[in-house]
Amino acid sequence: MTRQLTPVRVNTYVDDTPLIATAEHFEEVHIKLANMMTREGGVTDWSKTHNSLLEYSKLALIDFMHRNSSKERTQLQLLQQQLEPSISTKYLGVILDQNLNWKAQQAHAVKKGMKWVTQIRRIVRPSWGITPKYTRCLYTCVALPRILYAADV
Repeated sequence: MTRQLTPVRVNTYVDDTPLIATAEHFEEVHIKLANMMTREGGVTDWSKTHNSLLEYSKLALIDFMHRNSSKERTQLQLLQQQLEPSISTKYLGVILDQNLNWKAQQAHAVKKGMKWVTQIRRIVRPSWGITPKYTRCLYTCVALPRILYAADV
């Protein structure tokens, strides 16, 4: 008996892929990035051939520079739209800012920590709630890893 295979169509999404370019001026960098996106075999062609349509609204452009730099940050012109440079963006759970001083990441970690501590305090009460043993386990096994994610950056 011959078994007939049914064709299967799979939709996949590829996220969190950075394109990095360096140059003396941001205009040169933006030309390189636009070329990476639009050239033959580039990101746009790849997204079409792999049935993974590029979502232009999710793109972020960050021009990294020293905090004392006076270089002008310009727009990146792509075929479908123009991208304004962002001050910061989240990449794989880490907030990157244009000066790489990590203040936004630090503030985010403190905010997460306060949220977790507040929630744990809500379920720990002398008259009812979880015992100190389980509170410590919850804190060390769940809260700390969530709070300290990417803290080493």
